Amino acid sequence: MSEIRDIETKIDKIKCILNQLYNQLYLGYCSFVLTNQIQRALVDGRIIHLQELLKTTYFACGNSAILIPRTLVEEGKRKENINLHYLFREWEWAVNTLNKMIRKRNPDEVSIGTLWQNQKTYLSVLHRRNDILESISKHRQQLFSLKPTLAVLEEKRSYYIAHISKQLLKADGVEQPVYTYDLNKIFQALFDIIKIYYEYLNEQLEISDLEELRQIVENDFSLLIKSSSSD
Repeated sequence: MSEIRDIETKIDKIKCILNQLYNQLYLGYCSFVLTNQIQRALVDGRIIHLQELLKTTYFACGNSAILIPRTLVEEGKRKENINLHYLFREWEWAVNTLNKMIRKRNPDEVSIGTLWQNQKTYLSVLHRRNDILESISKHRQQLFSLKPTLAVLEEKRSYYIAHISKQLLKADGVEQPVYTYDLNKIFQALFDIIKIYYEYLNEQLEISDLEELRQIVENDFSLLIKSSSSD
């Protein structure tokens, strides 16, 4: 019984970690979309007021759009940092502990499930534990493959901040240092990974896909610009 309680506690912790990871990704992607919207508005001359505020927001959001996915992908020096590697280790402990208990006692899986308080969540983990371990192995490799692209984007972003001029955002055809196809693919990959581990817990994300989130942010920004232009 104590092992069951330990696994239950660990899965509850996994839920909290997933929520933190999703919230970070949410903020990073909103920042990612805002940099593009602000740059377009400044170049197109659609902004009458709020220019300095939006320039400041542009640079702050640009930093977040790069740093947040890097934080989720890289393990860092501290093993306790909230990132996807930390999530994977917690999942492995829960699943491996469950597997050891089953091999040791050789009980029926359904009978184990009846001991758990949250049947829907824990039975999902019980029945899909092999899928979870396979996903972790695949996703670790995927995170490793994303790191070089993030390093290039961060270097590019740092260069623009160091050499920025006051006219850069107003110049026609200015290169956007953050809103790139590569970064969009990274956000999509991270969202897809997080979504899978929510599904293992038999839970759904509030935002079903990043396209939905992008449209929400762009609509909010359009309303802000219209309000500013009408003053």
